[in-house]
Amino acid sequence: MREEDRRRLRDDRAWHPERVAHAAAVRRRRPPVSGRGPLLIIAADRPARGVLGVAVDAAVTLLEST
Repeated sequence: MREEDRRRLRDDRAWHPERVAHAAAVRRRRPPVSGRGPLLIIAADRPARGVLGVAVDAAVTLLEST
């Protein structure tokens, strides 16, 4: 995320929270996953990577390769 976008998001959350609620209400959603059994979602935040034993370098490499 660019610094300019991060700053705008921070300011909107602080000074115009209704914008965040509106964006969430009108966002287009994909169809739900179906027909393939249970869905497993793994968190990719820093604490989760530590719990799962995923190195930061490996996560960055994976993201850069996509």
